[in-house]
Amino acid sequence: MESTLHNGPRAERTLLAVLPRSVDVRTESGGADLVVNGHALQVKWAGEGQLGDVRRLLARLARKPDVVVARVLSPGAREELARKGIGWADETGAAVAFHGADMSYPDQIADLVQATEARFGQVDIIVNNAG
Repeated sequence: MESTLHNGPRAERTLLAVLPRSVDVRTESGGADLVVNGHALQVKWAGEGQLGDVRRLLARLARKPDVVVARVLSPGAREELARKGIGWADETGAAVAFHGADMSYPDQIADLVQATEARFGQVDIIVNNAG
């Protein structure tokens, strides 16, 4: 990980704090805020992290971000991001990434694990939220 990233914008610094040290993280021109293990990520700051902050942020963006970062995301803001399939992190060190998969299909499970490893370096936990 390049040390210059630790001096970058607040959203990127917060995301870096929750990523494993083993991942390759860099900045790149061309629209990505960060490139993590070769995958370009759009990272957006949502201020205090209340539901209204998140809704206003998403309403003004033409492209859905990959990760939304805030000081502390409220439960409502976390739920809103989950419904939209957007990962999140906050300055408390909490972070989540979302990837839809039907756990009754082995190929979708394999895709989930592969996408997670490509993005974060390893799988820490998978939650099957059916229903």
